[in-house]
Amino acid sequence: MNLFFEPAILFGFIRKTMIAIVVILSCAHAVPGEQLLFTVTIDTETKEKLLIRGVRATLSTDEEVQSLVLPVKGTMIEGEFNSVSPGYGKLDIELLAGSNTFSSGSATGIIAPGSVVRAGVQTLFAGNKAKVIVDWDTTNTFSANDLLNYTISNDNNQIKVYDLKNVEEKAAAYRAEGMLYFSGVGVVWGWLDEKMTPWYTHPTDGLYRVPVSLCHTAFGFHKYYRETNRDDYRQYFLNNVDWLIENHDENFYLLYWYEKKHASKDLEVPWISAMAQGEALAAMSMAYDLTGEQKYLDAAEGFFNTLISNAGKYWSIGLDDADYYWLEEYPNPSFCHVFNGFLFGLWGLWDYYVVTGNEFALKLFSAGIRSVADNYPRWNVKDEDGSAYCWHFDWTQQTYHPIHLFQFEKYDEYFDIPEFRDAIELFTNSYPAGIGDILTENYRLMQNHPNPFNNTTSINFTTTSYENVSLIIYNALGQKVRRLVESHIVPGNHTAVWNGTDDYGSNVSSGLYFYRLQAGGTVLTRKLLLMK
Repeated sequence: MNLFFEPAILFGFIRKTMIAIVVILSCAHAVPGEQLLFTVTIDTETKEKLLIRGVRATLSTDEEVQSLVLPVKGTMIEGEFNSVSPGYGKLDIELLAGSNTFSSGSATGIIAPGSVVRAGVQTLFAGNKAKVIVDWDTTNTFSANDLLNYTISNDNNQIKVYDLKNVEEKAAAYRAEGMLYFSGVGVVWGWLDEKMTPWYTHPTDGLYRVPVSLCHTAFGFHKYYRETNRDDYRQYFLNNVDWLIENHDENFYLLYWYEKKHASKDLEVPWISAMAQGEALAAMSMAYDLTGEQKYLDAAEGFFNTLISNAGKYWSIGLDDADYYWLEEYPNPSFCHVFNGFLFGLWGLWDYYVVTGNEFALKLFSAGIRSVADNYPRWNVKDEDGSAYCWHFDWTQQTYHPIHLFQFEKYDEYFDIPEFRDAIELFTNSYPAGIGDILTENYRLMQNHPNPFNNTTSINFTTTSYENVSLIIYNALGQKVRRLVESHIVPGNHTAVWNGTDDYGSNVSSGLYFYRLQAGGTVLTRKLLLMK
């Protein structure tokens, strides 16, 4: 089965770290004996900086391979391929500086009679390197129906994978250190019920259970347990993991029951997310490592199957026509490639490999890294959620930009991925206008309101970067009473609510308390008064 990219949106802006080159191809009645025409447009700055002297274009089809080299005299280069055969095709573009290939890129697609083929080439400068990305857009597209009941075979040797180094040693060290989930997420205490499992308040539809929130809460309590060895934290972790076991469907999908609009489309309720599937796989692997109980290993296998195959009415994974592996956070009628959910969910394959040694899981994990390493510049664009490479950027709060930087940093920290370091440089140098104001503001901790209080009180605070933040209530003796926040959170304005209970849910006595915000190297403290 051939799966195709949505038309990728070319960058609407060019910065000093990014140069755009556009290749346009047209193929009218692409049958043997006819021509395929293409145009390469190189802007003046690219030509001067790279000293480009030629462009090599190679077209490969099922029947033949054609290659030609065109000199670069101006900013417009035109070429043609003769006797083009219909079928699967691959276009390679190389930018030549002298006799050497300075950078190159490729794309694949279908050449069909009467089709119009377009391709865009983008050259990225990051870390003194160049990267060429070629987009091939044909009139052929796929729909969600193409992905139902789709399975990736373990013996598929066409999948693009990243060559990770020393994975056995890294896996052993990771397990010995306690298998802490890479993002360092914590617990949002105000969402928890009596079993320490979270509810989510939907803006219009009321209370819901959200699988990702259960996973993140599990990761938070797992971290607390590894740090303190407290049995209650261990149990709270398992409470959240057990909820995931008890609430998946027959195919191990975790269902979302509230309405969600994404890419201007309403996801059909119930809907699923590969982000949740991957994070649940991580939670099961961590639980098995902690307890050795077979039920967690069995559940891990079930969730792993959702990352290699689609079943029933749902799809969450797929290979595109270029053999890149994708996990879809929001499975719309077509690929969207939401960056955030992709990397969060992908980590589950690593956790599963660590506890099982499953080489197929490692292969898919490496394939996911390759998908990002080869395509990361496509996310660096202000765009709608419907983009084939969904940036998923909140342009009001500037939230996802620092999250993505953090994700790149943690993956690179574990696996030494030069492309991710290049991505950090690109993303850091491409902040949208206005985000610098937020990043340079001082942290703020406001006075709680009401104060004094006898029921609940709200504490407002502002953070300036995506990092671990703690907001803790202390009594007059300096003893910890309640952790209101202890997790990585996005920059911006936040509110925490304290209801006068400690970490165990017991009411505390009236009196003077302190609340302390710690973010990075900043520590801010204020007083509050509880009166019953």
